Amino acid sequence: MVTTETVIKTIMPACKSPAAWGAAFDHAFDRFWIEEPADKAALLAQVAHESVELTRLEENLSYTAERLRQVWPSRFKSIEFARRYERAPHRLADYVYSNRLGNLPDSMDAWNFRGRGPIMITGRKNYQGFAESIGEPLVVTVPDMLLTKTFGAMGAAWFWTENKLSLLAVDNPGDDIKEDFDTITRRVSGGLHGQEARARYWTKARSVYGLKEV
Repeated sequence: MVTTETVIKTIMPACKSPAAWGAAFDHAFDRFWIEEPADKAALLAQVAHESVELTRLEENLSYTAERLRQVWPSRFKSIEFARRYERAPHRLADYVYSNRLGNLPDSMDAWNFRGRGPIMITGRKNYQGFAESIGEPLVVTVPDMLLTKTFGAMGAAWFWTENKLSLLAVDNPGDDIKEDFDTITRRVSGGLHGQEARARYWTKARSVYGLKEV
């Protein structure tokens, strides 16, 4: 099934360029061998939540202290500590991403390789992995390339394939593998943040692709 304007608009009504995004995802699906309707539905559901229906393609690191405790509960165990990083994007990036995900310590990596694209690729390691997979090293030096439709959609499809999420998106009784949307969310976001909203998108996306409810 082609990822048409109608497919994108039905799943993500707030998307302002559904035809262009549909074409970009169609190309990305072909490039990374994402073929099963259930696979596409799960990916687009995660994208819908992560990118606020393709209206936000860059990680927002300007949080209130209360929100910091919701997003990173293990890192901000008290409101007093969270206030040190409230509305301080660069400082927050250094705290949560420095010396992780391939980011070098004492560098600008944590900020430069913050989440971008429809599925919020994060960290030097992931940017480099994506760049190598498509043969475009410029992605590492110009990370804002992930804010474009072409590279953003390919980045999401690469992340999906790299993390073997197709295995969790499609029932395969012969291999005793069943759909596991919760584990998909954990691999995308590091937890189950926003799972109810993601599940609603998943239900909508499955309906678009003619799949049964789960």
